[in-house]
Amino acid sequence: MVQVPARLEFATATTALANLDQALRGGADCTLDLGDLAHFDSSALAVLLELRRRFGGTAASAGRLAVINPPAALRTLAEVYGVDALLFGPGPGPGQPR
Repeated sequence: MVQVPARLEFATATTALANLDQALRGGADCTLDLGDLAHFDSSALAVLLELRRRFGGTAASAGRLAVINPPAALRTLAEVYGVDALLFGPGPGPGQPR
């Protein structure tokens, strides 16, 4: 499992992408833990989408890359951009809490 840093914003996105890519390539487990992620902007989504592209699959099809423990605000941002199901898998049905 690879821990995503607490800050993932425009200024740190390029470095974070390189570090996360290297960490994921170094291990057999392609799981990104977003539990420590506290400060982020839409660049975090771009990094996650690029890693999803590089490591194949989608959350819905259980590809090689798993993304766990996303902060609620990041899920909301992903919903606004229409990429939540791609990154985190299908959500609950209408009227059910996330």
